[in-house]
Formats: sequence, C-alpha cells, structure tokens
Amino acid sequence: MPVAMSSHDKHEDEGVAQLLPIFDPELPAEVRERLARRTGSLLPAEKKPSRTRGEEVRPRSAGGRAVSAVFLVALTAGATAAVAWAVSTFMDFFAVIATLLMLAGIVAAFRVRGWLGGIAAFFLFGGLITFGDWLGHDGIVILASVVTALLGILVTIGVLVADDSPRTHHDRYFIPDDFDEYGQTLLLHVQRTRRLIEESAAALGEAFDGQQASMIVQDQEWQLARLLYQQQKLSAELAEREENAVSATVRASLRPQREAIRAVHEAIERRVAAIVDYGEKVRLAVQRQREWEQIEEARSRDSAYGELLAEATAAQLGVDHLATAADLEAIREARDASIRDALAAGQWLAQAADVLSSPEQD
Repeated sequence: MPVAMSSHDKHEDEGVAQLLPIFDPELPAEVRERLARRTGSLLPAEKKPSRTRGEEVRPRSAGGRAVSAVFLVALTAGATAAVAWAVSTFMDFFAVIATLLMLAGIVAAFRVRGWLGGIAAFFLFGGLITFGDWLGHDGIVILASVVTALLGILVTIGVLVADDSPRTHHDRYFIPDDFDEYGQTLLLHVQRTRRLIEESAAALGEAFDGQQASMIVQDQEWQLARLLYQQQKLSAELAEREENAVSATVRASLRPQREAIRAVHEAIERRVAAIVDYGEKVRLAVQRQREWEQIEEARSRDSAYGELLAEATAAQLGVDHLATAADLEAIREARDASIRDALAAGQWLAQAADVLSSPEQD
C-alpha cells in the first residue's frame, strides 16, 4: 500500500529535497551534531571499520590522546635531530645526488616538454642551487630541521583534533546510501514530518509540546530505518536464493519467508502513513491557530473601521463585525479540536505496539 504524499510534503520538497543521515536518538545531542557536521566521513552500514571486527570500538579518551601526542612530539624531536645530523654529516653526498637529479630533470624536461620546458627547468634548478649557496651549510641544516619539525607538529595536531566519532558510533547511524529508492522515499516522508513538527511548535505555543512530539517522530524514524535496512538485506538474500533455486519445490519452501517480508513491508508502510497523518493533523492545527490569530487581530480593528464609516456617513450606523461572536466561537472550537487531534495522534504513535517495538534481529 503506497504512502500518499501529504500536502506538507508537497510544500517541503525544496526544503528537504534529499534524505539526511539518520541517528540513534539515544546518542548524546553533541555527538549527533558532530556526526551531522561530518556527513562526508560517515560510513555505510555494510562497511564495518576494520577495528570493529570482533571487538567493540571505543572512543579515545583524553588520556589516550595525550599519550599519543607526547609520543609524537618525542618522535618529532628525534626525527628533527636525526635529519639535522644526517644533512650536516653527509652534505657533500646529498649535494652530488641533488645535482645528478637536477641534471636528469633538465634532460627529461627537454625530451618531454621541448625547448621551453627544458629552459624553464634549467632556470628553476639554477634558482634552487643559487638559493642553496645563499643559505650555506648551516642554513641548509636549519631549513631541513625546521621542515621536519613542522611536519611532525602538523601530524601531532592532526592526532589531537581528529574526530573518530564516525568509526566509534558506526552502528548508531544510517546514511542515505544504505537504503534503496523505496526506503529513501519512506524515510523522507518521516523526516519532512519531523521538520514540520519542529517548525510548528512556536505557532501552537504551550498547547502543543513540540519537543516531545519531535522526539517521538525521531524515535520512529530510527526504528523504521533499522527495520528497513534489515528488510532490505533479507529481501536481497531471499531473491538470490530464489534465483538459484533448482526446482519449484525449493521455491515453494521459500514462500513463508517471502510472506514475512511482505508483511513487514506492509507494516512499515502503515507506520509511515500514520506518521504522515500525524504531520497533517499538526499542520491543520497550525492553520487553525493562524486563522484564529488573524481573525482576532481583524476584530481588534473593528472600532477603527466603525469610526471611519460613522465620520463618512455623518450617522452612527455602525458596521458589521468581521466575524460574529458565534462564528468566532466556532473557529476557536475548530482550532482546539485540531490541536486535540494532533496530541491524540502523537500519543498513539508513542504508545503503539507493533512489529517496530520488537527486539532487533541480528
């Protein structure tokens, strides 16, 4: 049963055009934010990091980072000293090697790039030789040492600021590429609904707990993502077994598994339809609230229009209200009913017990 696109989906196509990564709502908010900023580093679910095979990946502690930094600083100091000693001791040898390499480079430039390339290489290497003569023995030693030290410092800084969250929390998120087009479409409906709810909280005020509603939909989104991924893997495995079946009897034995996949498929679509319907109720409640606010604002201006009409006609004829008291009460009741419907739908989502609430299958 396909999920129909709701009106808020149609309006939000430009704002949420593509599926975003999905995170376990039980992850701390700062971790989710850090992962969301590094979408390019997030790993597909099927590509387990090498460190996670057979063992749990744990985030590096501050102490571990400090030990790594101390080790790298010591290594940098040793490497810098070794480079300084080697350059100082074998300067003549390095000069001969550098000269031979430059000559080979000039010849190669003439052969590959022609006269212009060869002449450019000649002047380039000539400039390097002139620069080396200007530096002198001690200057070259200092330059080599400084370059080595800077490289070591950059590596150390990289270790200190490196964020291994994508590897550490690999099993706590999904990326869009983990799902086929069908799965992405369903999850996109859910993400658009969650965004609608978050944007509606301010309009509905205290009558609607937008934060709690968003958490409910976010939890449903994570459960759906887990279930869709498992269904997708099992469907692919089942399709392969059906294709390799040697007889109709074997294919018939696989029918219960195919029926189970179909039942899960239908359950997922029902849940997504319920979430989309929840979003529609919230959208309608926001619309009713805005109607109420605009009519209240219009009624507050009735007296000004009445005074203007009285002055124009020179008689106290009054003016029809923009909305009678009965009409206004009906509008208020419609608004309150819409908010109650949205709250009831959210409560149903939070308390629903179906296949999504069952333990995750490995």
